Amino acid sequence: MDDRLVEWDYGEYEGRTTTEIRTEQPGWSIWEHGAPGGETPEQVSKRADDLIADVAPTLADGDVVFVGHGHFSRALMARWVGLPVCEGARLMMDAPAWSVLGHYHADLRCLDHVNLHSLG
Repeated sequence: MDDRLVEWDYGEYEGRTTTEIRTEQPGWSIWEHGAPGGETPEQVSKRADDLIADVAPTLADGDVVFVGHGHFSRALMARWVGLPVCEGARLMMDAPAWSVLGHYHADLRCLDHVNLHSLG
């Protein structure tokens, strides 16, 4: 287990919906603003980058499986392909879904499959 795979820390916004938060903070987004008392997008980005850097050397020996949570998984996918963590907002990842992070021509990171719900 790797503690870096935990979900984004929502701090004071834990348990609240985006709609509820936006009544107090119009235009708020976890992807752009983070949460008071929780993690910032920059902190989540660093966590994802550190995780990717640590597993990268092992990929030559075979596949690596990450088991994580929604927002952090989407942040990890964005960082995998070199996008800012805020672009994770554009990637869907349902709770029971899985995705495949891969490589194009062995050197360019890509998203092979995103938000899959079955193996078939």
